[in-house]
Amino acid sequence: MSKKKKKKRKKKKKKKRESL
Repeated sequence: MSKKKKKKRKKKKKKKRESL
């Protein structure tokens, strides 16, 4: 297990214009 671990970051949804 010498593979580098990728950091998983949660993406914030930026679609407020469509829901208005």
